[in-house]
Amino acid sequence: MTMPAHTELRERSVPGLHASLLPIIEGRVPRSVRILDCGAGSGAWLERLRAAGYADSYALDRDEGQFAGKSPFVRADLDRPFAGAVRERLGDKRFSMITGIEIIEHLEDPTHFLRECRALLETPGLLFLTSPNPESPPARLKFLMQAELRHFDGAGDPTHITPIFPRLLPRLAARAGFEIEAILPAPDARNYHGTRPWVAMTADLVCRFLRPGRPGDVNVFLLRPLV
Repeated sequence: MTMPAHTELRERSVPGLHASLLPIIEGRVPRSVRILDCGAGSGAWLERLRAAGYADSYALDRDEGQFAGKSPFVRADLDRPFAGAVRERLGDKRFSMITGIEIIEHLEDPTHFLRECRALLETPGLLFLTSPNPESPPARLKFLMQAELRHFDGAGDPTHITPIFPRLLPRLAARAGFEIEAILPAPDARNYHGTRPWVAMTADLVCRFLRPGRPGDVNVFLLRPLV
């Protein structure tokens, strides 16, 4: 039996994240929509979408060499203006959904990225982003004890340069023409990848005495264009 392509491609994310995101999309977005994935990487996320019936999909990344998916590919740097490159490659197409899975924290200017996405997104449309959660109990405990941000410290990915705080994102989104529809936890609200169980338990206990944060290793941001 042939395995789905997404199972053979590397997912550059927290284990289980891609699988946890698909039901969120399936509950909100019809399969007929046109999708652009920013920071497509190997193509694993787009191949998962294609396997679920989202066939009208396109990939955007600066490194075509690592992309092994079946979707049409656009080469562009997300830290630079990229809407023009998409139009040059695909024509004056707009997209019903744009996704960015674990990419915005790698960018120098998140507001620039949001503005470029807004230029390519239909109204109504959906911008679907994920980013490491800097307000999870383990993250808050780490900052309390070591004054370091989980996922952005020496143990994290060295290309993580821009933490996305849920209380700040609405301000950035409004500047780019978006509003926040929802912020959801993923892949599991109680499972913190790479954290020892006793650390997670301690973090949960400590956070009971602090202002409530957000559960989950990853935040899922659903943004809608302002009308």
